[in-house]
Amino acid sequence: MSLEDASSKNEFAYFCNFAKTAPSSEVIASCTDHLKCLKEDMTRRFKDIIEMNPPSWIIDIAHFDVLSEKDIDPIIAGELLELKENKVLMKNIERDGLYGWMKVESIHPLLFEKVVPFVLGFPTTWLVETGFSATNDLLTKKRNQLQIEKRGDLRLRLNQDLEIQLDKLIDRHQEQCSH
Repeated sequence: MSLEDASSKNEFAYFCNFAKTAPSSEVIASCTDHLKCLKEDMTRRFKDIIEMNPPSWIIDIAHFDVLSEKDIDPIIAGELLELKENKVLMKNIERDGLYGWMKVESIHPLLFEKVVPFVLGFPTTWLVETGFSATNDLLTKKRNQLQIEKRGDLRLRLNQDLEIQLDKLIDRHQEQCSH
């Protein structure tokens, strides 16, 4: 339900702050315009992700019937049949979703190559959402408890699920020779 629909029916169940107050039509119009601009901005920024059209075998490989599919590359079809026979990989995919496909790379590189764009789309969107949520949380709900001397709060919250690969960074470091 859009904000305009809610205001015309005077039902603000999905907009809890409006439910507590009696917003004027100007406030509702301003908020509606802001939400429209936000939607347009998000649509423009994430156009590539929105327009992604993953093959049905990426979404639900367990129920995908390779043999009945007409518009599939025969090499990919063969790889899919082999993958469906591998119970360990199938269990990983079913359990972990798109991230389960990460374990397919070494055995089925062609399938992995097709899956990678869809696996990468989710974390980037997810990280943006996490950033919005963390910022909102820090600046609204917990504003009184925010300790300025601990400015790393937001950075820590955004990076807590990212694995830092120190070994790779150290290996890439080139020692500086002295003059």
